[in-house]
Amino acid sequence: MDKGEDVKLWDLWQVPEGGSAPAEPPPRPWTVSELTKRIRWVLEEKFPEVWVCGEISNFRAAPSGHVYFTLKDSEAVLSCVLFREESSRITFAVADGQEVIARGRVTVYDARGQYQLVVRDLQPRGSGSLYQKFEAMKRRLAAEGLFDLARKRSLPIFPERIGLVTSLAGAVVQDFLRILRRRAPGIRVEIRDVRVQGATAAEEIASAIRAFGEEGRVDVVVIARGGGSIEDLWAFNEEVVARALAACPIPTVSAIGHETDFTIADFVADLRAPTPSAAAEMICRDWAQWEEVITGYEHRLHQSVARQLRFWTEKVERFRSHYAFREPRQVLERLCQRLDEKMWALTGAAERNLQERVRRLEILQERWQWNLPKRRMEQIREQLQFLGEKLAALGPQGTLKRGYALVWDLEGRIVREADAKLLGKRVFIDVFRGRLKARVEEVEEGLPIRSP
Repeated sequence: MDKGEDVKLWDLWQVPEGGSAPAEPPPRPWTVSELTKRIRWVLEEKFPEVWVCGEISNFRAAPSGHVYFTLKDSEAVLSCVLFREESSRITFAVADGQEVIARGRVTVYDARGQYQLVVRDLQPRGSGSLYQKFEAMKRRLAAEGLFDLARKRSLPIFPERIGLVTSLAGAVVQDFLRILRRRAPGIRVEIRDVRVQGATAAEEIASAIRAFGEEGRVDVVVIARGGGSIEDLWAFNEEVVARALAACPIPTVSAIGHETDFTIADFVADLRAPTPSAAAEMICRDWAQWEEVITGYEHRLHQSVARQLRFWTEKVERFRSHYAFREPRQVLERLCQRLDEKMWALTGAAERNLQERVRRLEILQERWQWNLPKRRMEQIREQLQFLGEKLAALGPQGTLKRGYALVWDLEGRIVREADAKLLGKRVFIDVFRGRLKARVEEVEEGLPIRSP
């Protein structure tokens, strides 16, 4: 945009000193998009880079990776957008209530005609910011196990007394009591009035929690306050409050701020309610609902008793009409007859068993007679005689008797084969009933056995 166009734009916004609009309309009216674009050009030229500090609220991350939030102070708000490329470079966790310094350029979002800050860089406001203190406290207490689910206790189903730690000056008490009166008018509430923000608030809250725990008169302890900035809610982030909640022997409920507000007390308490009003609804179930439940149980109980009564009545009637109750003598006589039949059957079975055992004994006696020692000795003697004859036939003498001979050399070694080395040497020949002395005159090797 050139400077002339800039001047014309600002002239359109000027009004004469008399307070009335110009008498004549501009030569050509601008469209909304034209005017919006001109404003965007002016803002981008005048504010190419700015540094803005404020508190984050309405923080939300889109699936695309872009981040949208609002920077606010006590008098104004500024819409901000942090695109994916820049948001990926942020080195700390961004959340509502955090004080930050944002660097970026001012522009206009044409679709809504709303000016906004396109953030290029985002930093916590100072190294000692409340958010950093919150994160440090959260990490330390989590490491000690104060947030573990295993230590969370269930609330009583029918609490009779509730201890409420809050400020009587706010609307929290009236909302809380109004819901209790509607849902469970029989519950009594004991309130301890404390400061819920300021320098002494944390110690007052912790002292009230400890008092309820030591007295033991209530069934549930609720700490509550309305919404606010991170500074307003900071008392519930103090360690003294967290320690008091962890040490309280009575189940505790935190109901601080709105649903998007989180404090250290929310993580330590046994139950976190998004709002004080929600806490009242979560602690006590509506009496009308309990009445429906009890009525249902009563109806099912009546049905169960009626079914049991009908069942036993029918069973008694069947017993009364049974033949055994009408003619007990005839039933007894039939049983006696069946007993006699069983006795006879048992006696016959015993006799048959005895006869079978006698028969088996006779068989065993016959087998024993055949296995007497004398008979056994004769069998063994016959076997020995047979083996002796077989051994004699296969022994050396038996072999010689059948016409074979054994040849020995002068050194007493058996001659097993025809060898030219024996030519001219003396040998001994054992035959049946004697020995022959001979000299080897001729050697024929490898010849089969034949007669000379």
